[in-house]
Amino acid sequence: IPQSYETIRVTLQHPQFAPTPTEIAVNNEQAKSLVLQIRRGITVTGLVTDTAGRPLAGASIREIHDRQEPALSCTADAAGRFELKNLRPGDTLLAAQANGLAPALLETNLSASPTELMFTLQPGHVLKGRVVDDRGTPVPDAVARTDRDSLGLRKIEWSVKTDSEGR
Repeated sequence: IPQSYETIRVTLQHPQFAPTPTEIAVNNEQAKSLVLQIRRGITVTGLVTDTAGRPLAGASIREIHDRQEPALSCTADAAGRFELKNLRPGDTLLAAQANGLAPALLETNLSASPTELMFTLQPGHVLKGRVVDDRGTPVPDAVARTDRDSLGLRKIEWSVKTDSEGR
């Protein structure tokens, strides 16, 4: 670590624990014998269905955040059930998505208590169009995808690659 640094931020990660950020003083003797404590995470279980109550096998459930560590995610089983492990306690934003339906967002506060969540996905809007250049010529193999919002969150994950007609 450069001598000009007084502290550094690190995130402790392990598949069986929640990502745990910490700040470390690096300009003292204790920096040579650190003990860093990683936190146990919260497990969230739940069900993803459509508006008729049918389970949505293969639906994706993911954590949405603007932190540096990867967002956690999982996939619903054949019964529409999911288990998302090792989330940080506190306010959490989750999204559920399945092909052909609009994504659903759920904000919840996670604590040490078991948390059971329910997502009901509804029909959404259909987007159709073309990608063209400045002369109106179709652009094949262009990618259109959702981007992050003004808070830096990518709440909807969607992308498509155009065909030979730019569609």
